[in-house]
Amino acid sequence: MAELDFLSEHLNGLLQQLSGQQKQKMAMEIARKLRKSQKQRITSQKNPDGSSYRERKRPVKALKPVSFIYQKANGQKRLVELKSYRRTPTRLIGYDTVANGTRTFVKTRIVRYLPNHQSTASDRPATRNKMFKQIRNAQYLRIKKTMQGAEIGFNPQLSNILNIHQFGLMGEVEKGGKQVKYAKREILGFSPEEKQMIEKEILDYLEFNHFG
Repeated sequence: MAELDFLSEHLNGLLQQLSGQQKQKMAMEIARKLRKSQKQRITSQKNPDGSSYRERKRPVKALKPVSFIYQKANGQKRLVELKSYRRTPTRLIGYDTVANGTRTFVKTRIVRYLPNHQSTASDRPATRNKMFKQIRNAQYLRIKKTMQGAEIGFNPQLSNILNIHQFGLMGEVEKGGKQVKYAKREILGFSPEEKQMIEKEILDYLEFNHFG
């Protein structure tokens, strides 16, 4: 995680008065609070500056042939069999083998789909798929003691892919697939509120232990 280089020169000077054991104790207390706030921010899909994560691109899947009963504007119903087609939020547009031509169908006029129809994401209300659900757990977002104090980070199994997101690097979407440029999503980092919290925790600790 990022270093505490935002701390004032005065605070850094006061920290030098602490023993290694005191620094580690204070750092662990701050790290626990930081982990909690980092988990909350990841859950809300926000970068440290408050901006939202860029959404993942939805994979484009081939649409299978579909059959349905369709009610025309005059009230008559007929069979429709689309061999190839595309979807819009309100319509299906494609080649109808029954009519032997390309047609447009309003979704609200589809009476029912026939058994070979398989529901797809576009048939259901759109929902935003949240990213990084599992990594918010303590199992993955870990606190580790160091000689300087403490650090927050992810276990080695996740560090490679998360670094790709963190810095917007090139990586594989699927194992063995082509390399693509990932959107930058800052999973770890200090928000303005966290910086204020860290400074307050340090001052409170120094005051309680009669430093400065």
